[in-house]
Formats: sequence, C-alpha cells, structure tokens
Amino acid sequence: MSKGEGDGLRRVETLLLGFGVDEIDAEISERAAALRRERPRLKAMDAIILATALTRGRVLVTRNAKDFPAAMPGIRVPYSF
Repeated sequence: MSKGEGDGLRRVETLLLGFGVDEIDAEISERAAALRRERPRLKAMDAIILATALTRGRVLVTRNAKDFPAAMPGIRVPYSF
C-alpha cells in the first residue's frame, strides 16, 4: 500500500484541515521589510515568516533559534540539542 492511500491519507487530510493559509498582504510585507532593516542578516523568507506570525498574533514554533531567538516574544523553541 502506498503512503498516499487509504486510512493514512485520510488522517493526513484531517490533520491538514486544521491549518489555515495566510496571504502575504501589504501589512505583512511592510513588517517584513522593517524586520530586515532592523536585522540585515535576516533572510527575506525568514522575515516574511516572522512578520506573518507577529502581524497575525500567532506563536512561531521553530528550532531555528539563530534567526528566531527564543527570548523574543511570540517565539517558542520546543527543544534544542
């Protein structure tokens, strides 16, 4: 049986239904640009991810503590090695 069939597929589809999609709008774009001005080493995609979380009032869960410091409000680093 393929991983993309049957009960396994239905469970994955059910899990994914709980997630939403955020469009990159002007507010997120402006916040991302401001973050890059504040932190020039922050990559564009990381700035967009962080700007989306901050703008939408979400918690960003990541293991990338280099670009997203755990001490920053709204950031959760679940574990580290």
